[in-house]
Amino acid sequence: MDKARFEFRIFAPYDGVPDKLLTFTHYFGAPVFQQSADTYFLTRGQADLNVKIRDGRLSIKSRVECRSGFERWRSLGIVDFPLTSEWDDFLRQRCHYPDALLATATDPRSFVDAAERSSTVFVAHTRKHRWKFQLGRLSGEVARVAVNGAAFSSSLLESADLETITAAMANVGLEGQTNLSFPAMLQQSLGLMALPHSVTQRLDPDTSSR
Repeated sequence: MDKARFEFRIFAPYDGVPDKLLTFTHYFGAPVFQQSADTYFLTRGQADLNVKIRDGRLSIKSRVECRSGFERWRSLGIVDFPLTSEWDDFLRQRCHYPDALLATATDPRSFVDAAERSSTVFVAHTRKHRWKFQLGRLSGEVARVAVNGAAFSSSLLESADLETITAAMANVGLEGQTNLSFPAMLQQSLGLMALPHSVTQRLDPDTSSR
């Protein structure tokens, strides 16, 4: 069974109240609040993979489709440490992680330490306050995201059914916005990938409306 899901996400400067929280609550109803501290691993210009450690396990998602400004992502696995040789091979071949990192990464802490010593793998430490919503087949999320100390507001719609997302866009204030995945935002924040002018304008506090 294919569990890939379409995502549409935007980011904005954080000014004390997560952007879209009231709008999402009005549309979806009361949210569930969660917190997480996730560590992401990136290689330059590669925004089609989402690799992170959450709760001591390695989580890997792959972008499998881009359609009309939307992206479809599939979970490839949530993996315990130490990693198996099959996952080592995947990270080496697909993510271009160096042998020195994989040879010494036997637990989450040593994986992070080895990645931070690497010249080709870049590490982003994030903390998230997340308000999660559900309405039938549609999931929503509004979040305050701190990336290596810089704060952003994030708003997300997610569903296996693209039409379910498009039908809700105007109701939660996302119509006419530019979709930006979490890996792409991290790539831009770390200076690893340039983004379209429309996106960089929205992330610049000096040119974004408050």
